Amino acid sequence: MVPYTNISAVVVAAGGSSRMAGHNKLLLPWRDKCVVQSVVERVCEAGLGEVIVVTGYQQQEIERQLESYPVRFVHNRNFSSGMASSIRTGVAAAG
Repeated sequence: MVPYTNISAVVVAAGGSSRMAGHNKLLLPWRDKCVVQSVVERVCEAGLGEVIVVTGYQQQEIERQLESYPVRFVHNRNFSSGMASSIRTGVAAAG
């Protein structure tokens, strides 16, 4: 596959999973990985120029789970204000 080097993907992984009773849904198991790893793996397979992961809630744990993937992390300090702020953060990072 030829990479689309001028296209960036933004994966929003910043939310607090407020409806999950204290569990971060992105860190729950899915097949042989956790949810966020499965998502990022599929996005990386698309052959885009860059994959940006926006972190927020449990930033360190999300980054630890994704440390072996070719992604760039950006942290949204205002993640608790909603998904739109995380999207803005990711788009701004992509330029």
